[in-house]
Amino acid sequence: QLMLGVALALLHSSWAAHWKIILTVLAWALIAKGITSLAFPEIVKKKIAFIKSNRQVVSYALLVMVIVGCLLIYLGNNFN
Repeated sequence: QLMLGVALALLHSSWAAHWKIILTVLAWALIAKGITSLAFPEIVKKKIAFIKSNRQVVSYALLVMVIVGCLLIYLGNNFN
């Protein structure tokens, strides 16, 4: 997560009022999540336990990821 976030932040660092800011915000969120995971492994263990006990959360998270992915594909192809 940390490496992906750094790569995205380096490639798509745009703070202009444009749709590409979504990529920048996602990149910085990945960086924060990666640093948090490294600094506080207890939080990761709690998240894993929560996901194991609530399988439906994974389904909703995947649905949100697919919708965001489709949105980014649409925006990338139509508003370049």
